[in-house]
Amino acid sequence: MLKTESECIEYIHSAGRFGKKAGLDNINALLNHLNNPQKDLKCIHIAGTNGKGSVSCMLMSVLRSRGYKVGMNTSPFIEVFNERLTVNGENIPAEKLIKYTNLVADAISKLNNVHPIEFEIITAIGFLYFKEENVDYAIIECGLGGLYDCTNVIEKPLICAITSIGLDHTEILGSTIKDIAFQKAGIIKEGVPVVVNSAISDEALEVMGRVAKEKSAPFVLSQDYKVISSGLYGTQVVCDNEEFTLPLIGSYQPSNASLVVTLLKEIGISNVAEGMKMAKWKCRFEMVNPRTVIDGAHNFQGISAFCKSVESFVPPKDRVILIGMLNDKDFESSAKLIGSLGSPVVVTDVPSYRQTSGEKVFECIKKFCPDAVYEPDNEKALKKAQEMTGDEGFLCIAGSLYLAGAMRGKLKNS
Repeated sequence: MLKTESECIEYIHSAGRFGKKAGLDNINALLNHLNNPQKDLKCIHIAGTNGKGSVSCMLMSVLRSRGYKVGMNTSPFIEVFNERLTVNGENIPAEKLIKYTNLVADAISKLNNVHPIEFEIITAIGFLYFKEENVDYAIIECGLGGLYDCTNVIEKPLICAITSIGLDHTEILGSTIKDIAFQKAGIIKEGVPVVVNSAISDEALEVMGRVAKEKSAPFVLSQDYKVISSGLYGTQVVCDNEEFTLPLIGSYQPSNASLVVTLLKEIGISNVAEGMKMAKWKCRFEMVNPRTVIDGAHNFQGISAFCKSVESFVPPKDRVILIGMLNDKDFESSAKLIGSLGSPVVVTDVPSYRQTSGEKVFECIKKFCPDAVYEPDNEKALKKAQEMTGDEGFLCIAGSLYLAGAMRGKLKNS
């Protein structure tokens, strides 16, 4: 019997070293034992290399503004574990996490030769929690890929969405855009509409369109949009003949917003302005103070969008980049983009079990940023970057959601 929140979190984390990564056998066995709570939910299922969190938060904000009760799962968490499961924007309470973790742990103990991994356990807890809370909509993000992601036990979602396709987790999902598009398209279900970001490349769209046709699933591209104005404090967007203010900044957010508008229209919901202006999402080109922005960009596609946003919104004078990337990523391509900004760079380690040392990342970045400096300690790196920024400069932090969350906490508490 797990008695405390910390015991539950430790139990969930410990499961990461068991089980297999791909396949739905574990999660199906577990959910069958729990009477399949996911079958009682009206799910919006979302896949994509980047943009899942931003799209989810916009959907949640608009649906809440219309009076609906909305459950949402996200991955990874930024500052506290409970962020991974929310209802109407509120983190799962400790007593609920304890209750459902024990239910799941008890079910696992009664299964033969079934060892669910961490994300499978969290997914099961989320389904139980959302069912008890009787949510009107459950926004469910894929953790990795789509076809073999454990969230793909949702047999008949209300609607599906695919936000973007990029080369990430290639060791699992495949080495080409077409491979990854096929994996993401795995969430498409027989007869269920799928809304796809029209900014996705033609080769990826061709793969997903083919899968949708095979499953008789309506294939809907996100609508055109127009940016009226944009800056560090928001963006004015027109989409589907409605103008709205989007407080989420970043060059990529209007495209995400058009996907949200299109998806909502497919399920019969329009007039999004009230909900959009309330959308908030941590560490997605987030202004944490008047001279610091944090972005959880962690792969080439994300770093490319981050650099575009920096160039669009941040004056080059006294601009400093603080970056740390996991060394299992394609950081060489990302390093070249960071170098193209022409700004001083501080490299630090990423606070994650997956990081060995940021030195490899630093050596790569130094090829494109000869004056880059390396400080493995996060706190010292932040202080160094702030000193380089001075009173009039601007600090831009990116490279990993793990780093973004750690830096956000330090800045909030400083």
